[in-house]
Amino acid sequence: MKHFIQLSALLCAVMLVCAVAGGGEECEQVCSCDRAVSIGGSKNIKVSDTAGMEGDGAKRLSLPATSVEEPHCFIRVRNADRWPGHDGLRFWVKSDTGSTWGVVALIYSDSWFRCYAGFPVSAKWTEVTIPWCEFTQRNYRGPIEQHLAEVQNIDFTVQPTIQNDNKPRPASVYDIDDIRVVKGLRPPATPLPSRVALARSAGKIASRKPLKILCLGTSITYGLKTSRATEAYPVLLESMLRRSLGRDNVTVVNFGLPGKSSWQAACNVQNFVVEQEPDLIVLEFLYNDVFEADADPARLPNYRDNMNRLLDMLLRYDRADIAVMLPSPYAATGKRDYLDKWVAQAQQAASERRLPTIDVYGAFKALPENDMIGLYYPNDTAHPVASGHVLMARTVHDTLLPMLKQAKGR
Repeated sequence: MKHFIQLSALLCAVMLVCAVAGGGEECEQVCSCDRAVSIGGSKNIKVSDTAGMEGDGAKRLSLPATSVEEPHCFIRVRNADRWPGHDGLRFWVKSDTGSTWGVVALIYSDSWFRCYAGFPVSAKWTEVTIPWCEFTQRNYRGPIEQHLAEVQNIDFTVQPTIQNDNKPRPASVYDIDDIRVVKGLRPPATPLPSRVALARSAGKIASRKPLKILCLGTSITYGLKTSRATEAYPVLLESMLRRSLGRDNVTVVNFGLPGKSSWQAACNVQNFVVEQEPDLIVLEFLYNDVFEADADPARLPNYRDNMNRLLDMLLRYDRADIAVMLPSPYAATGKRDYLDKWVAQAQQAASERRLPTIDVYGAFKALPENDMIGLYYPNDTAHPVASGHVLMARTVHDTLLPMLKQAKGR
């Protein structure tokens, strides 16, 4: 029996299975992955032949643990001119080694621009379908739907190469077979939250059940340069909420990823969110996106597109409340407004989805400029010192607390 997976229905940390939007699909093969097929890649990966689900074989991809070089293997695409009109990518995958997640990139143009998506992996052959709407942009040159005819390679890879503790991602080994593009998929439905903000989390508080908050973001969330275990805003937030709520079963997890951006969070929803099983996600991705986009205002819509897709994936996960942090401003004399237009995009993406925002940006900008800059490390426009993390934590606490207390019984 075939097992179908669509990433938009992320249901649990172990295996994510649902029916692909049914009826009328048509597929066109991109790569059979048979033994006669040659697949290239970086020097730090191994590609070998193995028994397949279709045809006379499959490819086993062995990607090493690394925090430095992005391991990848690529499959040449020779029929991209026929990709427009298709709705997603489909292939068979399994792992005998316990790997639970993989990442695939579509590479287009001679500049090798990339869009990424994640996919779940299990111990038996599973047919995965990834709709185009779950690919996010690395280079902010437009969504993949605009570039299908330009795709040159399919790249199986590891992104990001670090975990939330800033250690290398573990080695990953899985088998791939029969890669196709598919048409006839229905767009995945994205449920909007109720008009009561953070209703799930408030219910946990009202019933005195444990509450787990996942702070997913960049080095700002991570607490780069601070004593992370005692000074970063997530650990301070945990203490503040426990004190305000009068209970010790509130846990805040610091899932900051130094140097990483929205697209890297989006292609790792399984690792970073589903497997953590949070009740509430506080999301912070902006600063690195801006500079990967060369701070070019013409690419603002592409940052917005990434945030839209990331938030929609989290909403389709439908197991946690979501709040979007508008992060600390650019800390340079005369440039405190530098990120205003980018922050507005994050705020609008959240508002359109009825998601609350946490205005750390405004809390910092409310200070006199010299006082605001004094909350950052010298010659560092991004990273707050310990006192800056106190202000961040207080702002998050003061925003969340009324919503967490709103349920009957509080």
